[in-house]
Amino acid sequence: MTQWLEHSPKHLKELTDWETEQAQRVGRKLPTKLKTIRWQVRDIETGGKPLGHKWVKTGETAQKSEVTSKWVIVQLKYIGKKVAQHRQGKWVVYTSYLEG
Repeated sequence: MTQWLEHSPKHLKELTDWETEQAQRVGRKLPTKLKTIRWQVRDIETGGKPLGHKWVKTGETAQKSEVTSKWVIVQLKYIGKKVAQHRQGKWVVYTSYLEG
């Protein structure tokens, strides 16, 4: 997340705007929306090997395949006020996965 925020000044504004919008949604008792960020992994060299694998369900079984993309999807969930468990901010990483 630090790399994403430092990569472009507009990212900090984008995150702040999202936080503000979610706080307003909470105030109106509306469900919050996840913030999706797409980020390219640049600082990991795999020596030509895949970054990971994905499993795709096909009927009763699942097929394993390599993920060669270096793109990661990160979804943030708004949690509201800073609390002891999350002193760093008003959101947590809800999920993240390799794209591909």
